[in-house]
Amino acid sequence: MAYTEAKKDECFDYIISEIESGKSLRYALSTNGMPSSKTFYEWMEEKDEQGNLTEQATAKVKRYAHACEQREFVLLDEILEIADKQGEDIIHTDNGDIENHNVIQRNKLQIEARQWTLGKLRPEKYGNKTILAGDKDNPLTIAPITGMKIVDETTD
Repeated sequence: MAYTEAKKDECFDYIISEIESGKSLRYALSTNGMPSSKTFYEWMEEKDEQGNLTEQATAKVKRYAHACEQREFVLLDEILEIADKQGEDIIHTDNGDIENHNVIQRNKLQIEARQWTLGKLRPEKYGNKTILAGDKDNPLTIAPITGMKIVDETTD
């Protein structure tokens, strides 16, 4: 389907607003009337006669990058909201209060899914950190950062 410039801008604005609200690109593109992912990426890769990105494509790339950063903040906010949510954790009955383990587990899963997503979207900022340490028997050991001090046992 060929898009007019006006329709292209309208679709792009919608996609960007969905991403900024925390949705994935795939979700935004699944809405009726939206382009395929191939078309979306072609819009951001349009080149002029010299082979350089057009001004419109450069602007779209910047807007998309900004929207992805905004999505990170939404995911971080959602993690805090889920962690602070306590309304359904306890079921009040005539025989006493009962912990609702299903809700607690669901909240934990939702938090972990968002943490995993952030770690994949921006591993340098949100990913699991590792440090490299060496010793005489194994020159390259990967040790996760756990807050524990790594002791060099090779020195006296």
